[in-house]
Amino acid sequence: MKKTFIKRLKKVGTNAKGQCLAINAVKLLLLSLILEKIDMTKMSARSYKAHRKYIGLTQESLANRLGVSRETITRRESGSLKINEESALAILQIVFAKTNDTD
Repeated sequence: MKKTFIKRLKKVGTNAKGQCLAINAVKLLLLSLILEKIDMTKMSARSYKAHRKYIGLTQESLANRLGVSRETITRRESGSLKINEESALAILQIVFAKTNDTD
């Protein structure tokens, strides 16, 4: 059953990287469903730091990418600055982009 499903998805087409567009659409749908269930205001400082390390960015490079200071990233990771929904979503979008690029 799983193989048949994958074959049907692959018939939809591929992008420039040869990735199945339907599978990418499913990934985006799953991400949106997950994000609806996550309370973005409860991301911990530890999780934020783990996400930054996973995507392979320094505090400085993440700060530049998000348009904030390095000190803001340091404070988020230490827990002295609360991670709001916008900040959590921003780093999760980068994580998702990296995950999608490695497929």
